[in-house]
Amino acid sequence: MNLSQFLALMRLRFQLSLNQIRKGGRVNSILYSIASVGILLFAVTSFVSAIGIGASWMSGREVSSILVIWNAIVLGFLVMWCFYVLNRLQQNDVISIDKLLHLPMTFQGAFLLNYLSTFANFTLLAIAPVMLGLAIAMPIARGWTSAIAIPLTLAFLFMVTAITYQLRSWLAEKMENKRTSGILMAVLPLACIGIFIGGVQLTESRSFLGTLKSVPLGWVPSGIVNAESGNWFSGLLGTLAMSAIGCASLFFAYRSSLRKFTGEESGSARKQASVSNRNWLDSKMFTSLPYVSDPVSVIAMGTMQNLRRAPEVFAAVVPVVVLAVFGSPYLMGWEGYVIPDWIASFLQPGLIAVALLGFPAFLFSSFSYDRDGFRSFILSPVERKDILLGKNIAIGIPTVLLGWITMVVLQCFIPVGTFWFLGSLISLPASYLLLCIVGNAISIFFAVGLKRGSMQPVNARVIPVVALYVGILAGPFLAMTPTWMALSIAQLAETISGFPMSLLYVALALLSLAVSWLLYHKSLIEFGKWLWRKESEILPTVANIPE
Repeated sequence: MNLSQFLALMRLRFQLSLNQIRKGGRVNSILYSIASVGILLFAVTSFVSAIGIGASWMSGREVSSILVIWNAIVLGFLVMWCFYVLNRLQQNDVISIDKLLHLPMTFQGAFLLNYLSTFANFTLLAIAPVMLGLAIAMPIARGWTSAIAIPLTLAFLFMVTAITYQLRSWLAEKMENKRTSGILMAVLPLACIGIFIGGVQLTESRSFLGTLKSVPLGWVPSGIVNAESGNWFSGLLGTLAMSAIGCASLFFAYRSSLRKFTGEESGSARKQASVSNRNWLDSKMFTSLPYVSDPVSVIAMGTMQNLRRAPEVFAAVVPVVVLAVFGSPYLMGWEGYVIPDWIASFLQPGLIAVALLGFPAFLFSSFSYDRDGFRSFILSPVERKDILLGKNIAIGIPTVLLGWITMVVLQCFIPVGTFWFLGSLISLPASYLLLCIVGNAISIFFAVGLKRGSMQPVNARVIPVVALYVGILAGPFLAMTPTWMALSIAQLAETISGFPMSLLYVALALLSLAVSWLLYHKSLIEFGKWLWRKESEILPTVANIPE
């Protein structure tokens, strides 16, 4: 593939994106145009500002200050990239390879084009210019010994994008096997706790800088700091290592794409194994739920089966795993650091917030994954509040169970008082009920269609898309407000009185659960009426989704 072919295909990609935006209407096109221009201006401005401000501020600063700045930038990039992964991990290639090979280009060229297309995202445009600007400012402010920051930053960005591109191919391959997907879903939450505890254990034998050297995301700040003392080898080694990781990821992604395109993964034996696994799992799934009506039970079980087969479920857990793998050394890597009791009591509610960032993302687009099946809900003689209740139960069961499991594991390694732990267990379903209220409202009033296998909106207007992502990002923290308030009140009362107040926390958690259930029950009736009124508007939005 030569340069002219590459530019022509990039123009084709731009035109396809432009046509998709125009389908949302004139107002939608205007808003997207303003947002696109604003993002580009922000990228250019942040790049120039990072060079100017970085060159003036970093001159004469202590090495520890430089380390803090780069740690903050890397962590900020990590958090934003996790949300990008949540949205785009299961996204198909921008232009399918089988639609390119009739052109005078090779398979390698088509693969390279799709990889380079991943650079066109808001996360890179928001953070990468700042990182590159500061990297250029380092040798200006502190001399040429800090020039290693430039190749380190470029290698870091290459590594992250390559690993993400590989994960897309790997996830699509693994999630075709239902037994493998079930094992992954069961092991990953426990692996997060193990990695987190491993970060705690690092404090016994390593310094913070030593801990940073143990993970790839720490190679950028540690390499820059070592270069300040004249040790160029550390930064050079980090650059080569991250480049090697990126090249290896692209190589494995290329092999996976080639096998999938040539049909090597679709043999009859694999199909027979897939059928047998499906039959075995279906026979083991219980067919009804206690304490609810038959329509609610059927809707809940059907939704659970749908989620069990959806690769988006695994994609929702990946950002939590990434944060656990790369974030725990930053948070727990201080030598000799001992967690105070009052901080340890907040770790359990912190896990509640993490649990609400996974599966409950589907709450805010409850009908998007039904697609054509949403017609069955419209035609069925079922009360609309039962539809909402069944969907909330289906998502709530794995959320609460996995949350409780991780909290029990954390309690084994970082124990808190029995009643503090009991109060946190009670707070999880209370927070989930509040999150359901927000999720039901967004699903009804701001319905969006999602591309198959991803959380990317299709042909959606700006306001529903903004409401969806604001709900996903802010909803869990709003739902956690009663839990934080109850825990803070109990901790404050214990500090003032000097007596244990863990029972007060349990009482406040029970009160929060009762109030949350009352609010949820009342809202369910009203949202059921609104669903009946707006179901004719929701149907074309969620059903007319291209393959």
